[in-house]
Amino acid sequence: MTVEEKRLLYEGFSAIISEENKLSHNRFIWLLTMQGFLFATLTQTENLLFQFTVSILGILVSAIMWNALWLNERAMEYILKCWDEKLEKEYLSSKDFPPIWAGAITKYKYNPKRMPDRFMKVYGKYLTYRHSIPICFALAWFVLFSYCVMGFLHLLALL
Repeated sequence: MTVEEKRLLYEGFSAIISEENKLSHNRFIWLLTMQGFLFATLTQTENLLFQFTVSILGILVSAIMWNALWLNERAMEYILKCWDEKLEKEYLSSKDFPPIWAGAITKYKYNPKRMPDRFMKVYGKYLTYRHSIPICFALAWFVLFSYCVMGFLHLLALL
């Protein structure tokens, strides 16, 4: 493989990774924007039914965006796998190129004797911001949803 072919190969994969990172960034910004609007909407009323509806919507938005970010990360892992397979097929090493990194925990070396390694093997992928922030939003909305349900139960008890 010539130097020019190597450069084109690297630039092609790098462009694909860059596009996936942009998609991930945009989806994350959408998540934060939608959550901000929902929380702002929630503060504008004391109507329990409206708060109940907004909290359900917040849980749904969190779940949908978590899934979108998860699918994006799977796409990045697949692209990196294709990169590794192409290098192997061409008898090249990743050391022949600048590093390609997609922001995902894809190749974590597991040592079962170390507690942090066991923890990272099980929970490592969920500690990235792409996973943990949508989950935190969903939990916050679930707490607000529970508050609304308790408010409904309190109203029913008064009847």
